[in-house]
Amino acid sequence: DISITKNIQINPNLFSCFIKMDKTKTQKLVNNLISNAIKYSYKDSIIEVTLKDNILYVRDFGRGISKDEEKNIFKRYKRGNNNEGGFGIGLDIVKRICNEYNLLLNLKSWVDDDARKRNNQSSRFSVSL
Repeated sequence: DISITKNIQINPNLFSCFIKMDKTKTQKLVNNLISNAIKYSYKDSIIEVTLKDNILYVRDFGRGISKDEEKNIFKRYKRGNNNEGGFGIGLDIVKRICNEYNLLLNLKSWVDDDARKRNNQSSRFSVSL
């Protein structure tokens, strides 16, 4: 598991909620968001997974996503600048599931051009369930 190799700690903050969705698609949505966060996180970092007030948040503290990348991040086969692998389909799957169930998908990214300040960089995906 890449999260173990990279020594990434996943911090859950989960509250119960009722979701009327296909179980498999719900698992795909959550799995793709968390997998993406792991791929783009720095070694020895954390990922925050929060489910509160029917909103799922997945936040990583990786390199962040630039405004230019944000324009295409949900398109199939588009990938960020990363050597971890992947085919660029995970966020496309997330977007398609959100569209199918009329869920609101948002991205907020904080990018710092100074690599020495990487602790100030992060990306947070949210899905309003």
